[in-house]
Amino acid sequence: MSHPSDITIQPAPAAWREMLACRAPLDPRARALREALRLPIDRPVIASGHQATIWHAGILAKYLAVAHACDALGAAPLWVVVDHDPEDFTTLAVPARVPVPGPSEGASGRLARREVRLVSEEIAALLAADGAPRAIGPVPIRDPEAALADALAPGHATPALPGVADAVAGVGRALSDAAAGTTSAAEQVAAATATLIAPILEPLKPLPTIMASSLARTEFFGWLVGMMRDEPVACVRAYNAAASAHPDARISPLATRGGGGDAGQGSHAVELPLWHVRSTDPIRRRVWSSDLPGIPRQELAPRALLLTGLLRLAGCDLFVHGTGGGGADGASGYDAITDRWLADWLGLPLAPTATVTATLTLPLLDPRAPAPTRADAARARWQAHHARHDGAFLGPGAAQAKSAALGVINATRDRAARRSAYASMHRVLADARAARSGAIDELTRKADQADALAADADVARDRTWPFPLHGLESLLAFDRAVRDRFAR
Repeated sequence: MSHPSDITIQPAPAAWREMLACRAPLDPRARALREALRLPIDRPVIASGHQATIWHAGILAKYLAVAHACDALGAAPLWVVVDHDPEDFTTLAVPARVPVPGPSEGASGRLARREVRLVSEEIAALLAADGAPRAIGPVPIRDPEAALADALAPGHATPALPGVADAVAGVGRALSDAAAGTTSAAEQVAAATATLIAPILEPLKPLPTIMASSLARTEFFGWLVGMMRDEPVACVRAYNAAASAHPDARISPLATRGGGGDAGQGSHAVELPLWHVRSTDPIRRRVWSSDLPGIPRQELAPRALLLTGLLRLAGCDLFVHGTGGGGADGASGYDAITDRWLADWLGLPLAPTATVTATLTLPLLDPRAPAPTRADAARARWQAHHARHDGAFLGPGAAQAKSAALGVINATRDRAARRSAYASMHRVLADARAARSGAIDELTRKADQADALAADADVARDRTWPFPLHGLESLLAFDRAVRDRFAR
């Protein structure tokens, strides 16, 4: 069973009810957007989302939190798949054990992370070139058993847990089954993810899900695009000022073309927070204000801050982020830029945000055994190296010879005398090393062992394994832990 989870929900679930109670009445634009997205207008909406991929447990925690919060608070859920982001869904990471040759070889071997390629390398290359999954059709899935065997073949690795093969087979089956009823790779991955989540959530149903690309067909998105077309400089100036006010978020400013410097200082075009994804070309392109009038609205997609801003302006009453978007307190992540940007540009308030994440690790090591850190391993390596030059370790004769030689070297400028003292010191140290070679070799062995154990611990501490690897029993316990936070 997976190791206990560390679940973060900020603000605390008790505050979510208060945030929803303070929601403003829906204006006509917000009402129209929710009706277009088939969301209720008589109760609050809690939204969240992620790219199209098989997530780790930290993202799963957001999904579960939205489901249980809505169930407890009488709200409506919404999950948004960012189908224009080129998240690589073509491989599935699995833990493996690689045999170690020589006398140290045993049944366990060394832990390693292997990537099981379920989708062709051509699709992976397309995503790496900034291809949008919304513009890629449903993709064929390789035989999971063969794909796992290929991933484990180098080094004759084996699965590090007994459930790995079943988890890979389950993901492959879900992706294959989803291909028939979907029109894009993003929809395929989202449908497969919902299938994998369904047994965890029962008796609740998977969340209502939309593709981010569907927002381009709404009148609200059209209104925002029209505002950008009419006021590109004001939009970008407010965006860049907000990004500059939050440098830790590492959100790049929007660029100018033709005039340089600050948007508005004679620039001919400014970069807008939009992507252009054509049906005939899956590679997404940046959008410039000079190009916007010629781009059909359905070929546009909101970039990160505009996407959450759009939803928080009109599509939901609470948006759930991970730590990147929401920060440790639920409000200080990169989406704080969105608050300032849209307040300065449009003068409109946004729905509040919350942060949900979790750490769930796989049971790859005995929790009772010590797990050295990289710092421990570096210390052991330093000791092994230092012992070869440490007179105190090598014995009194070596210590005295080293001290005497250093005294000569420091006391004279005569090069011949210094060279002679230096050579004499190293002869004594070499003899001492030979006499204590067994102890030095033992320190080196311990350093090698510490390096290997620290590397194993790094793999064991990894929180980014795809959630199906944790097994149904662990995931049901994980779901109960999230649900219980909203039942208090």
